[in-house]
Amino acid sequence: VGFEGCVIDVRPVTWAWDGNGFIFESSASLAAIKDCFVAGQLITLSGSDEPSVQPTFQLSDVPSMHPSPATSNALSAQPSTTKLSIPSDVTLLRDDSPCVFQVNPSNHPDRFKCFIDPTEVSSDPGGYGNALTRVWGADICKLDIRPTTWAWAGNAFIFESTDSLDVINMCFGPNTLITNTPIPNGVVLKRDSSDCILQVNPTNHPDRFKCFIEQTVVSSLPGGHDNNEVPLVGFEGCVINVRPVTWAWD
Repeated sequence: VGFEGCVIDVRPVTWAWDGNGFIFESSASLAAIKDCFVAGQLITLSGSDEPSVQPTFQLSDVPSMHPSPATSNALSAQPSTTKLSIPSDVTLLRDDSPCVFQVNPSNHPDRFKCFIDPTEVSSDPGGYGNALTRVWGADICKLDIRPTTWAWAGNAFIFESTDSLDVINMCFGPNTLITNTPIPNGVVLKRDSSDCILQVNPTNHPDRFKCFIEQTVVSSLPGGHDNNEVPLVGFEGCVINVRPVTWAWD
């Protein structure tokens, strides 16, 4: 998967030759490959539904990512090839009301609406039948949904789903943070104004990074080192694979 969710089938030869060259065969034209694997694009594997330890590729500085609007008006049986994620400036922190199921066949397909605390407005991706997108909610539950608008009027997350309203309210319950990654319930990783640092203390722990965040719920999970990789989305949609040690120490 490359720029704006484009997909190219390749036969990899070497994932990272000499650490800086991705070599592969493909039936696609050079022009198509250049349009999809543009400079600065993060190339990912298509079809993965869990955080993966498969390699990802960064060609240079990551550009801001803007998902293409969908053209389908129905909840299709197969996921789209466009990969969607919660915009980096949108925080899906649920308010204290339950999610609701909206049925209005003369106006829109059946959909769910969950009110959130005020955040940046986002009407993306728009339309219906968008790509299946996995998001996480309370107690690291996960749901595959088709987003309609991430933050309508800055206070409503609207989406399609084959799950029941009961299941959605269990996972996206009041005061739950909905995320792209399985961050523990209640933990909000909002950076403070300080720089991240590299911690080198070989007699105490492996080399690691530490980023201070604004006060949130304490979590020492997962603990230890060499844990599974998790892709995190940061500034302007940049993606970094990390191995979490503690989500919110102290």
